[in-house]
Parts: sequence; structure tokens; C-alpha cells
Amino acid sequence: MSRLLDGLDALPDVFIVVLLQLFIIWLYKQTGFLLFDIYLLGEDRIYVLPIVCLAVLPVTYLLKHFIYQLRQEESKPYIAFSYSKGFSKPYTLWVHLFRNVWIHFFYHSKPVFLLMLSNLLIIELLFNIHGFMKALLFASTTSPPAFLVGMVLLVLPFYTIYAFGSLCLKTWLKEGTTVE
Repeated sequence: MSRLLDGLDALPDVFIVVLLQLFIIWLYKQTGFLLFDIYLLGEDRIYVLPIVCLAVLPVTYLLKHFIYQLRQEESKPYIAFSYSKGFSKPYTLWVHLFRNVWIHFFYHSKPVFLLMLSNLLIIELLFNIHGFMKALLFASTTSPPAFLVGMVLLVLPFYTIYAFGSLCLKTWLKEGTTVE
């Protein structure tokens, strides 16, 4: 699993998009069945393949870090203590391991958001989608105030979500460490 994730993580995003498009074309030529539309023409809309292409790298990145954090947490003494107390492996996994791993998972999701934003423009260009990032790129060259508004509309909601999540996480961690 780790080798597969390392291999997917090493592939450039443009290569993944082109590879998926070529696979759809090959499948169509072999079977006559068009699994997904691969390019936007006229007023047609395509959704599935761009979403899949946008999700491949972030999912591999998060899954890779999730597995790494699980392995790190498994080697800690509290896991052995949990087993020595007679708790089952599923109970220890769900109650102790996942609770600690989700903290790291939340903090690793921030770079994933930036990765997805950087890939979004590439995907819009490769699939000929007239989306938000293309409009933002056009606004950056023609109207700096429109670009600023677009960036604020893009960054502010996610910053708010992450700030609120960090605040909740800090509060939750403080409550868990206090001795009553």
C-alpha cells in the first residue's frame, strides 16, 4: 500500500490528468462505451473526471500521512498498555489510535487545500472548463481589485474553517489533559 501511494504521489498532476483522459479514450475505442466526457465543448458540462483528477493527489497525500501517523502511534507505550489492560485491538484502534491520528490529519489537511488550489487551475485548463481559477487568472491581468476580491472570497472561508477547527482542537486537547 505504501509503495502504491508513493508511486501515485510521485506522479505529476498533469500526467495523471492526461493518463486518465487517454484511458477513457482507449476504453471508448475498445468497447464503444464512453465512461465520462473528457473535454468541455460548447454548453456541455463535465463534472466527474475533473473531480476525480482533482482528488487523486490529495487523497494519496492524506492517506499516506494517515498510514504513517498510525504506524507512529502504534509504537507508543500507551498502545501496549491498552493491550495489557485487556482491551481488544479494534477498541484500541478506534478509541486511542484514531483520536490521536485525527489531530495530525487535521493539520496535514492545510497543505492539501493549497495543493488542490494549485491543481484546480491546471485541471480547468486541461479540461477547457471556464471556472473560478480561470476567471481569477484573467482578473489578475485585467483588474487587480477584482483579483483581490476573488482571492479574499477564496481564502477567507477556508481560513475561518481552519481557525475555528484549530480553536476547537486546542480546547478539546486542554480538556483532555486537565486533572480533576
